[in-house]
Amino acid sequence: MNNLYLINWFKANCIRRLPLYKRTLKSLFMEDGENSSTLKHKLSDAVLNVPYYRNRYLNKLETISIEDFPILRKSDIIGNEFSFLSKRYKKIFLLPKSTGGTTGKSLNFFKPIRDVIIETAFIDFAFSLINKNIKECVIGIMRGYQSKNGSFKRVYNQHVLSAYDLNKNSIKNYLQYIADNQINCLMVYPTALIILCKLIKSEQLCPPKLTGIISSSETLTVHDKKFILEVLPSIKLIDLYGQNEHVAFALSVNLNPYKFFNKYGFTEFVETKERTPSGNKLYEIVSTGFLNNAMPLIRYATEDLVEIDNQGNIIAIIGRSQDFLIDSEGNLNPCMVLTRDNTLLNVLSFQYFQELPGEMEFRVLVNDRFDDSDIKNIVLDIENTFRGRIKAKVSVVEEIEKTKNGKQKRLIQHLKTN
Repeated sequence: MNNLYLINWFKANCIRRLPLYKRTLKSLFMEDGENSSTLKHKLSDAVLNVPYYRNRYLNKLETISIEDFPILRKSDIIGNEFSFLSKRYKKIFLLPKSTGGTTGKSLNFFKPIRDVIIETAFIDFAFSLINKNIKECVIGIMRGYQSKNGSFKRVYNQHVLSAYDLNKNSIKNYLQYIADNQINCLMVYPTALIILCKLIKSEQLCPPKLTGIISSSETLTVHDKKFILEVLPSIKLIDLYGQNEHVAFALSVNLNPYKFFNKYGFTEFVETKERTPSGNKLYEIVSTGFLNNAMPLIRYATEDLVEIDNQGNIIAIIGRSQDFLIDSEGNLNPCMVLTRDNTLLNVLSFQYFQELPGEMEFRVLVNDRFDDSDIKNIVLDIENTFRGRIKAKVSVVEEIEKTKNGKQKRLIQHLKTN
């Protein structure tokens, strides 16, 4: 918690006063146009100064283009990190960082302090869509933080509400704390937000007076968004997409499509063979980030997928490409069940668990009204979605498994052979 205090203090008293921060934030309110010149400079700088690229592409420097670079995957970088460091930077002055490793592959990399400044401006831009004067945002954080002394704590200029302690017995305390401290914005993990909304609805409580919510780090489906906006109709719901590697940044406001920002990176969408249950195509996000010049990643495969409709709109970011159930025929199926409106009415949170192809356990955290009819509805919807190729068992659990950072993985998968 002390680290969070220092981060909030540093952002408020140092970062937000810097010219780079102010220029970046101001530019985001202007049209986000073509980035071909920025991309060209990024490629040339990488080839001239980064051993990994220099050894491969120096002879193509005069005519280099993005198409000359193959897609870069984590496996290309892991164990080879130092060859991606630019000779223009000294490692001692860079910030070490690592990805969470929720896919089983944790990536270590380095970034300059400049990254932190620009990233802060992008996050603040998201908050400015809720309230143009960011200083008027009283922010409550409901993510992977957990206080050792109670469920709530003020950390410099923000409030931390434990996502771990939220349940039907504590929900009134959460709403009272939000009201007493005049919190008007939340920054949340989607799973925590959905549990909050489910409890408000199931316990028939008055919703908090919020102006906006920013969700990030987990997937938020269109169905989830509709439910949240039904329970909290006065808010502006902003779903934010990004990664520790800082190669792509996108926002969706309410039910609108996602917008990827050209000023953050050059993003491509590479078609996969998979489809959603509704038939829409899935594409992997491949991006060349513009922030990190110390360790540039060109055409980096994020392993995240987007759903694109027939009009070319990005309507959902559905998360890791590893999050696929294996059906009885050996096919990959996205962890997406087409549920009817009332199927999950008494379910607070859920998680897929699979050990055998063609079989799946659907683990649910539920309220007191959950009964056998809910189980039958869930099983029927799963059968209809996967057309009998995946048999489902519904299990009521006391707790949903999370990562050490407090994120809830969509799928826990330990495949065994029959």
